[in-house]
Amino acid sequence: MVKAAQEGAEQLEKEKAVFEKLKQTERWAASAGLEQVRILTKLLSDERKLWKESCARENEKLFHVRQELNTLKAANASLVKEKAAVEASAKEAKTRGATTLKEAKAHAAKVLADADADRTKLNKVVEELQIMETILDAPENATAVAEMNERAR
Repeated sequence: MVKAAQEGAEQLEKEKAVFEKLKQTERWAASAGLEQVRILTKLLSDERKLWKESCARENEKLFHVRQELNTLKAANASLVKEKAAVEASAKEAKTRGATTLKEAKAHAAKVLADADADRTKLNKVVEELQIMETILDAPENATAVAEMNERAR
């Protein structure tokens, strides 16, 4: 009976050792899992920060593009008025003589070429603005853009 009790005590000690080893392994697994969660949380936080910074830079670019667009629109309106004035001047010059007409045509051609160059530039800026607005209006960016606009206020 003493022998059976000793064997039972030995068996109990073995099972206890196995249990403690299993318990330690589970602690390590839980600790590793918690560390992974912390690392992933940090990575997500860093990624979100970078994304917000990127959105802020894009918003700044978009702001400058919109300012340039408004400036170019005003310049275009001015050029349209100047073109009209040059055309009126060309008609007047026609009545004064061929020499004056040639000068006016040369000036008008230069103004028109400048206007066409400005219009081409304006069209490129408008296309870039539309692309930026499409990017910022995308569903995956809507929340970040709203946050950035809220901070800007």
